[in-house]
Amino acid sequence: MNNLKDGLAKLGQTIYYARDVQINLPGALFVPNSLLNQFRREAADMLDAARLASYQRGSRKPVADPAPVYPQT
Repeated sequence: MNNLKDGLAKLGQTIYYARDVQINLPGALFVPNSLLNQFRREAADMLDAARLASYQRGSRKPVADPAPVYPQT
């Protein structure tokens, strides 16, 4: 079970970290490392998507109306 927790907690080169990993399964379970890696990557991708969706950009200055007139040289 500890290998499973360790595999899910590795977030490598992402901006995230696993504070606590809890697994509630009745008994021992074998999960291949490739599947753990896939779960972890998908979770990081979902966190990225949620972070981008919640990001709000600041408002830009309004466009000058009417447009400024520059002298011809």
